[in-house]
Amino acid sequence: MKFEQKIKHLMAETDLIDDKNKFLDALHYQRERNMLKRHRFFSGLSMCILILFVGISSVTQFDKGSDPWFEDNLTFVTQEVDLELENYLTDLSIMLVDASDDIWTTVEFLDEMNFDIINQIKEKTQ
Repeated sequence: MKFEQKIKHLMAETDLIDDKNKFLDALHYQRERNMLKRHRFFSGLSMCILILFVGISSVTQFDKGSDPWFEDNLTFVTQEVDLELENYLTDLSIMLVDASDDIWTTVEFLDEMNFDIINQIKEKTQ
């Protein structure tokens, strides 16, 4: 008889959890909060790794001024520009000498401007 009374008593008793919806909402809220914390942690960790990688890559590039490839490349570009300028000035000087009425005045002008074309003309004539 005791057993039957216990079963009746349990059936008559109200639920141990009064509000099942409230319990489920709290459970879902806690799970979402834990997931959000985990996502924030991994996102922050990945950003720290990215920033560290970019920082290390930048720092290793600071000493590239002593790199022979960089210096040779810059020297090559400077030599190319100097050669183009020299060719332009040579053509300009020849044009001025050919177009002038008084060649010696033009040669004196070029000598004052320190153009090397005068030396080249002297070498060709000798």
